[in-house]
Amino acid sequence: MTTTPAPRPPSPATLAALPRRPVPTPTLPPERVADGSWDRAAFERSIRSSRQSPHGLHPVARLVAFLLAQYADASGHIPAERVPAARQLAQAAGIDDAKARASLRSLEHGRWIVRHRATDAHGYAQPASITLTIPTH
Repeated sequence: MTTTPAPRPPSPATLAALPRRPVPTPTLPPERVADGSWDRAAFERSIRSSRQSPHGLHPVARLVAFLLAQYADASGHIPAERVPAARQLAQAAGIDDAKARASLRSLEHGRWIVRHRATDAHGYAQPASITLTIPTH
């Protein structure tokens, strides 16, 4: 009587070849109230209630989001000339510059902010304006 060998666990190469789960694509419209203006209170509530993982925010990124909300106009937009530098955000939050830059990347990756990048006629990057949004995951 022969016995069948126990099944082997999949190798890393086999796992890497498997199809990945689709990532939910959030919609990007900012929260609006009846008159068409942006609702900062709704943005701040969503920041406070955000889970830390997988689409939530690290506490430092939350702080940076609150700081950015200070600069936003009535439509939730920060014009390029008013966008604070990472160094300014770092000083205001009491963190180092690298954490401020990482927080901005995290906010952008999580669709909490949308950076509108532009280049000049020579192809050089210009300061980016920012729109604050509430992602729907």
